[in-house]
Amino acid sequence: MENIQLSVVIPVHNEMDNIRPLTNSLLEVLQGFSFQLIYVDDGSTDATNQNIRAVQNSKIILVELSKRFGQSTALARGIEIAQGKYIVTMDGDMQNDPKDIPKLIELIQTNQWDLITGIRMRRKDNFLKTIPSLVANAIVRFSSRLRVKDLGCGLKIFTAELAKSLPFYGEQHRYITLIAHLQGARIHEIPVLHHRRFSGISKYGLNRTLRVVGDLIIILLQRKNLKLLLSAMCSIGGLLFAFGFTVGLYLVFLSPMNGKSWEMHWFWIGTLNAFFGLQLFGLGLLYRFREKSYKDSIHGKVVHVKTVTTLYVGS
Repeated sequence: MENIQLSVVIPVHNEMDNIRPLTNSLLEVLQGFSFQLIYVDDGSTDATNQNIRAVQNSKIILVELSKRFGQSTALARGIEIAQGKYIVTMDGDMQNDPKDIPKLIELIQTNQWDLITGIRMRRKDNFLKTIPSLVANAIVRFSSRLRVKDLGCGLKIFTAELAKSLPFYGEQHRYITLIAHLQGARIHEIPVLHHRRFSGISKYGLNRTLRVVGDLIIILLQRKNLKLLLSAMCSIGGLLFAFGFTVGLYLVFLSPMNGKSWEMHWFWIGTLNAFFGLQLFGLGLLYRFREKSYKDSIHGKVVHVKTVTTLYVGS
């Protein structure tokens, strides 16, 4: 069996117009390497799947997920299947440049790095993507010793041992560098090219920003071994909300019946207890939901992969 040096894992969702130019560029750049391209189709509803199959190259593996699970799950399934000594991850929207990959390979082979990640130079994204990234990067630098400038760059190279050991789910692929750092990985960062998206639609919106921030909080809390505290927060939050809600009921219904006027300090006590209780309860519940989803995934209760196809040349 061929000794594969490099696996390139590319999650895609509705990127039909980018498949052919991206594949052609990768095949050209990686000449001289022993490699495989692993496209993970994350429930595309356009011709992405057909365009990948149309390439007909034995170095390409198509992984079809049973429905859309999100980029973290797609990336994890691709990494599981990868056979290379080194694993490159990149986005399928043509914003990462394949020409940067040989530089990443050379650096990881000649140095003792476990992970090399890119810094997108002159980033070509709108504010819905850049502002949350700036906030997340600042939070990570403040709360950990990780000093990378661009956590969200999709272009990375890992040793296979590291990539296959990393647990991530939800929107945590954006923090895979942080997760690797918390596991003791040796990390390096270099400038890489970044292009404007010319085809397809960005999957990033305000709703995803909220999930991204939630996942960052969970990762940082896990780092500090605060799982017990998160469970306690859920219980305390529920009690605070119940107390605030009870105070509110009393002020609205019982106080007028007794001929008493509202006492404003009790109104504010009830409101603040209900508000902060709801926040604590929500954070604890979010953590429990994320943890259950991850455990179900790794124990096989969630079936992600529909088919795995190695493409071929000719008949």
